Amino acid sequence: MQLQGKRHHIVTRSVFPTNGLEVYVMSGNDDKAKGAANKAAGKVKEAAGKVTGSDKTEAKGKAQQVKGEGQKAKGDVKNSLDK
Repeated sequence: MQLQGKRHHIVTRSVFPTNGLEVYVMSGNDDKAKGAANKAAGKVKEAAGKVTGSDKTEAKGKAQQVKGEGQKAKGDVKNSLDK
């Protein structure tokens, strides 16, 4: 599989012997960084929605913040399992 146009942080590569499926897993710190970025972008989007009076943009911003919080939590869990 070739990934183009985006930077990808591949930390762990596992191949399942039963089906040969390759799985790439990001580190906990990568998840936490993506979560922080989504949270920040969501705050900006929410503020833009409030300023422009767009309920839809405001809601998308709030949803993106929740997504970021979930990613951060996922990173925290991964980091705690690595210890």
